[in-house]
Amino acid sequence: MVLGLIAALVVGKSSATPQDEDVTPAPGPVWRPEPHSHEDRIAGLRRRASGTTASEPDYESPVITALVDETEYGQTADAQACEAAEPEVITAERPRPVILVRKARERNRDWTWDLSWLGGLPRLGSAPWPRDSHGTPLPFAAQVNLSELAGACAESPLPHSGSLAFFLGEGAVVAVSPGEHDFTDPPADLPPAYEEDGTPLPSTPTRLSRYLFPFWPVEPVAEPGDEEPGPSTLQEHGMTSAALAEVGEDNLWWYGVFHLTDQLREALDGAQRDYDAELSQEGKAKDALAALEARGDALPEAVAGARRKIHDIDARLREIEEQASEMPAMIEALEGFSSGRGPWEPMTEEERGLVTEILGEIHARHGKLVEARLPHALAPLRALCIRAMATGAPKAFAALPDDLLEKIAGNCAVPPRDHHRIFTGPAHGSQDDDLLLLQLASDDMMEWRWDNLGRYQFRIDRKDALGGNWQNARLIFEPA
Repeated sequence: MVLGLIAALVVGKSSATPQDEDVTPAPGPVWRPEPHSHEDRIAGLRRRASGTTASEPDYESPVITALVDETEYGQTADAQACEAAEPEVITAERPRPVILVRKARERNRDWTWDLSWLGGLPRLGSAPWPRDSHGTPLPFAAQVNLSELAGACAESPLPHSGSLAFFLGEGAVVAVSPGEHDFTDPPADLPPAYEEDGTPLPSTPTRLSRYLFPFWPVEPVAEPGDEEPGPSTLQEHGMTSAALAEVGEDNLWWYGVFHLTDQLREALDGAQRDYDAELSQEGKAKDALAALEARGDALPEAVAGARRKIHDIDARLREIEEQASEMPAMIEALEGFSSGRGPWEPMTEEERGLVTEILGEIHARHGKLVEARLPHALAPLRALCIRAMATGAPKAFAALPDDLLEKIAGNCAVPPRDHHRIFTGPAHGSQDDDLLLLQLASDDMMEWRWDNLGRYQFRIDRKDALGGNWQNARLIFEPA
């Protein structure tokens, strides 16, 4: 029934004026690079649904162009650094903790000029992009301007010029010299940073892979002393994107349908993997049964158990076949439904209602194959769109409603559970001269869904920090 409704809507809009907007937001400076345009992805899905896969392109490495005027950037950075910097004084006292507060994005401000940021691309200057022990490039997480840090925390024991870039994976801290630096191009073999609306640091690329974390400038703010009033932001916890999805009108954008289509295709690929795994188990079970029967003295209970195992595997194979058989038709229908739509075009009430019906039918027909991969309602798709618009390229950001932009500015300056911070007490079991260079908390606005809502910490001994021995920094993970 839902497929028929989709077909009717597709026919109804076939005479509409085509949208000028690209099917996916073009990757701008630092935003969220896509390995293909959405037109490429949709064409690939159609080919795969029809069984012709030879012409489907391989996943490409991300290509990002930083559209930054070097002269203007240098002047801006130098001016801000001069305002922020204090005379460099190395002190033995433990510095006050510093919180990295997310800056509010404004309609008419290019925030790629900011000095400290999370996600996006680093500015490494002449330093190479770090790699792990296997030669794989490490995922970039954040860059902190040390002059800006010193302006917030004069007792900082770190250098008061230049910046530090932080990378996840095996962990690396890269010192960047002062001066004008463009965004560093990512290595061609950079692995995915995260699955959109999924897990960070995936081991295998998929259609949902994104190669850079969302770009978000931050401001270092020192926690006040015992007798000093502090900004109220430091005493609060931010909203999640799920909570933001409940703000204002019940909007949904076509980007959510594009994402849903990709999720369904990934579920179909997952069904094939599940089927192959069950086939392998069936072969082993049949071999085990044959060995039992060949013995001649096997207990009847053992033989019956072996046959029952094969029967159960066969039942699971039939279930996978049945649930996966109609997925290509649903994928084709969704592609036709969204064809010609711009990702940031809002959906009508009728279209949103149809997506709700589509989700219900997908879960009813495809059961376990989609249970862990697709949402049951519109709210997660809306939250996904809000995150993508809040940190996206100009076209995406322009589509973000004003009430949501205001809510993000007022309620998302810090993560919902813990803070991104610099300088705290020593880690459990470490010495007093242990420094926290950077803590990255779980933060869904950054797509940082760390295990158990934990946090990554870059730590270093004070003597190594004073000596500039950043290669001795350690990356640890602390569960919540």
